[in-house]
Amino acid sequence: MKNIVKFVGIVLATALVAVGLNSCKQNPHEYVVTKGQPTIKYVTTTEASAADSLITGAATEAVICIVGENMTSVKEVYFNDLKAILSPSFITYNTMLVQVPASIPGEVSNKIFFKAENGATVEFPFEVEVPGPTVTGTVCEYVLPGKQGVLTGNYFVDDPNVPLEVVMPDGQNAEIISFTQTQLTYIVPEGSTASGKITVKTIYGSCESSFNFRDKTNILFDWDADAASVTTPMGKANGWQPATAHIGVMPDAEAIDGNYIYFTGDLVGGPGAVWDEGPWSFTFWPGDNWGTVYPNLKDNPEFAAILAANKWDALKLKFEVCVPKASPWAAQGLSIYFTPSSYVDGGNQNNAYYADATFPRAWYIPWKDSGSFDTNGEWITVTIPMTEFKYNHEGNAVGSIDESYFDGMSMFLWNGGVQGTDCHAFVAVDNIRVVP
Repeated sequence: MKNIVKFVGIVLATALVAVGLNSCKQNPHEYVVTKGQPTIKYVTTTEASAADSLITGAATEAVICIVGENMTSVKEVYFNDLKAILSPSFITYNTMLVQVPASIPGEVSNKIFFKAENGATVEFPFEVEVPGPTVTGTVCEYVLPGKQGVLTGNYFVDDPNVPLEVVMPDGQNAEIISFTQTQLTYIVPEGSTASGKITVKTIYGSCESSFNFRDKTNILFDWDADAASVTTPMGKANGWQPATAHIGVMPDAEAIDGNYIYFTGDLVGGPGAVWDEGPWSFTFWPGDNWGTVYPNLKDNPEFAAILAANKWDALKLKFEVCVPKASPWAAQGLSIYFTPSSYVDGGNQNNAYYADATFPRAWYIPWKDSGSFDTNGEWITVTIPMTEFKYNHEGNAVGSIDESYFDGMSMFLWNGGVQGTDCHAFVAVDNIRVVP
């Protein structure tokens, strides 16, 4: 039975040689191209624990050791129709370390081709195993029926006998518009609004997405409910800036899941140059707010269960964002705060934490490198690890939050320490959630 091995990359070859592979030792002398052509005897794995195992195939990206004679006469190596990268540092007279190309072959011959110095081509039987697909991300987790979605991952392969498939959580097959090895565009079928994993199938296997489509996990705010409660969703915010005047549907952005919050108006380019909470922020402060008692976020049963099952710093904040092309965002970062009740709540209402140079928060500044940002009126999903909640109002690292901060929450388009450009921006946000 053949052994199929996969290794992380040829960059590790130096370390592999150092552990003492019996059949793959570096030539201590300077590399010299020799005349003639090679003779291939066998191929072995580079794993130290199995260095004597002969193999007849390997997965893409595996590092293998080819053993023979006059290997220094080889100028080029092809796996099927894909050219491999050769390094003289890993070629001796008797051995060659080489990485199987990561791409999927166009023509499968199940052979390695060695092009020699004398012009000859030497063939050796060897099967390249293509892994099953992986789906590691998406442009947006919320896509309306009839709209295009984009999946990212690897090994998206179509075959005449076993076509590439995208299966939605409700079991419907999506129409595939286009794909490459690492990206796939599809259309969400009509009526497909169920939450769950997307499945991708190829001739080499199938997999589920690493994310939930239309994720309903632990939604803290979606602006569809009238008031916060101890059950999800928390609905609207409260406090000084509940932002109820900025909830609804505008022509510039099509809603993907009921209502959404939006920040809009003129922004000044200088970081923190203008403070205007009204059009640019929302707050959720737990406790008694003018006669209504709001629970701590972390006391929500779903949030509490997630915290019980996961370390807080392994969690991620997710939300959807939409910025119309006609109203690009080019100034002020979106600061995101989790706030402990000991710092601010219904009985101690304040906004001092916004400008507190020691209070940790996260930043979302997508225009930072490009100078201007829009999503062309489409929605995208933003993911921020909890470990990123460690910066002050000027973007300097000041230390991390901890689980005690998950009582309240705020967002404020202000500062971030990055110089921007004056703009009239529209930034919509929906489905704020904390997930494993």
